[in-house]
Formats: sequence, structure tokens, C-alpha cells
Amino acid sequence: MRLLLTATIAISGLASNGRADESDTTSYHISVGPAFYTMPRYPGSQGSRTRPFPFVDAEYDNRYYTSVSDIFGVYAFKTDSAQAGAALEFDPTERIGHRDAKAHNLRSIRDTTRLKLFASKTILFVTADGNVATDILGHGQGTLAQGNLWFTAPLGAGFSINVGPGATWADTRYMHSFFSTHAGILDTHLNGLVEWQFLSHYRVGVLAYLARLQGDAAASPVVQQRAQRTVVGWVAYKFR
Repeated sequence: MRLLLTATIAISGLASNGRADESDTTSYHISVGPAFYTMPRYPGSQGSRTRPFPFVDAEYDNRYYTSVSDIFGVYAFKTDSAQAGAALEFDPTERIGHRDAKAHNLRSIRDTTRLKLFASKTILFVTADGNVATDILGHGQGTLAQGNLWFTAPLGAGFSINVGPGATWADTRYMHSFFSTHAGILDTHLNGLVEWQFLSHYRVGVLAYLARLQGDAAASPVVQQRAQRTVVGWVAYKFR
């Protein structure tokens, strides 16, 4: 359910290591192209929904950026191996009763925008990242905190595989809105990112988020399925 956030960190964070040399000579980079995401209809649903969206991964002066779900972000600091900052993040998680017969009797919850604080650190081939993101539109989606570990395997020029575990915690507002329960661990998950950059200007990537609801969230009577799967895919042209 936080897959697009994970995608933002993975694409702008892990991929930035491959742009370290480039950032010394250029003040910006931008990649654009078509993309899609497939995610649960709502947290705990056994159904899924797929939506197209414009893939944009851009950065200016090594400080300002936009990437996947991050509408606008600012790095407080950024080096080849560490970064921290804040961003406005679009979270497409929702539950619309009239669109899903199985959620007809549940309260509708709209997607939202979050204020997110984030940080990551890379040592050799291991990256640890964490973030806290809170609903600023008052849509009942509360605050989420997430931590991930990524293990990177570069398999040649422009091609890499990144995998690793993570966990998400949710506050009472989020848990009550979606599961009628209290704050706690929302899920444990496995992330996987594969991206190929070729012919200098092209990028093709897939990011998967395989989660399993935990604790009170998993035990909630509104949950149809504990396993929650989300996939993001993109094809982009890198202008610089």
C-alpha cells in the first residue's frame, strides 16, 4: 500500500548512485514516460485496480526533485551514499464503497496528499531507508512510518536488481479508518526493483511490493486477504 512511496525512494535513491558522476557536471536530470501501477482496491482487499500514470523522475541542483508519487521534494542534504529531506507525496490508497460491492457497507476514504520526512544511507551494496508520512488533507489516513533494507546486485552496465525486506507502522487514525483497530504494525513486506538503462537515454523498470498484513490489521473482520501485492512498471526517456 506504500508501494509508490517505496518506488520513489528506490528510483530516486538507489538509482541516484548510478548518476553520481553525472551530477558533478550537470545541474539537472529528467526522465519521462508512461507508467502503470497495480495495487489492492483498498487495504485488505482481495481485488486489485490498475491505473496508468505519467512517470517523471527529475532533479535540479542536487536539491529539488519530483519522482513517481513525490509531487515535490527537497533534500536537506544529499551525497553519493546518504540523503535526507522532505516531500509532498500523493498517496493513491483509497476505499470507495460504490465502486466495490464488497466494500459497500464500509466508510469511503479518499486518496490523499502526505507530508513526508525521509532518509537513507548506503554502505557498500546495502541501503537502509526510512520515512514518516502524514495525511495533510484530513482524509482520515493518519500517519505511516516505514523502514526498508535494500541489497543491490549490479549485473552489468545500466542493469541492476535490488531486493530486501521492510515493515510499515500505522497510527490509530489510519488503522481505525481502514481496519477499525488501533495503532500498530500494519505489514511486513518484501521489495524488489529491476531497472535497465540502455542506449544512454532509455529506462525500463519494474518494482514489486509483496506485503502481508500483521497484528490487529490482519485480524480485522474487514480484511478479505492478508497478502497484498502492488506492482509499478515504467518505460522512460532520459533527456539528461
